[in-house]
Amino acid sequence: DKNKKVSPLFLQKTIYKKIKKENNASGLLVPISEIYLCPGTHINTGNPTNKIETNKLIDNIVLFLSKINQNILDASSFKYLESIKCDYLQKSLRFKFPNLKFIKSNKNTYDISKKFKLTVETANSTGFLESLNLNIPIIFIYDKKYCSLRKSAIKDYNMLKRVKILHNSPEEASKFVNENYDKLEKWWNSKSLQKVKNDFCYKFARRSNSPLKDLKKALYHGK
Repeated sequence: DKNKKVSPLFLQKTIYKKIKKENNASGLLVPISEIYLCPGTHINTGNPTNKIETNKLIDNIVLFLSKINQNILDASSFKYLESIKCDYLQKSLRFKFPNLKFIKSNKNTYDISKKFKLTVETANSTGFLESLNLNIPIIFIYDKKYCSLRKSAIKDYNMLKRVKILHNSPEEASKFVNENYDKLEKWWNSKSLQKVKNDFCYKFARRSNSPLKDLKKALYHGK
């Protein structure tokens, strides 16, 4: 309803947090979770909701990593969240990448990301929004087969595509990483990317330096 007044609220989880990359940060961090196979969860959230869609996500990760240069791959890790008693994703990816490290942790992805040059998300998750909110270099491999976007958000996600944060295929994403791995900081800090990222975050993952003041403003409809 266009007549409704909406005041975007900030992302509470990242209040006052700052993440600084370690000087020797290297490789890629690829978050994965078994929660996609848990019945009754993640319906209409832009993530896989069944085994067929989960297999497609696995295929995308395998295709992406199989095309990554070996020196980058050697320094990379999966960040594994065991949210349910299931190890389907882990077993599938261990079979394909037996030498790749799995970091099993309940810590937030952004806390672990400081050791890596780039985070690679394959689902439209809160982790993706949190990384953008904290200005952490990240890319998102988007697949419309299991990631739905509401019509009002498509234009905003297309803007992420223009600055190479969003990629429509694993091949496109791996090509970008291989070609830009040694200049990721320059890419991420460019004025064009930062503007797009900040505009996107204002709508979907807003940051606040005065959370109490902004909360009061939101509660009173911007007054």
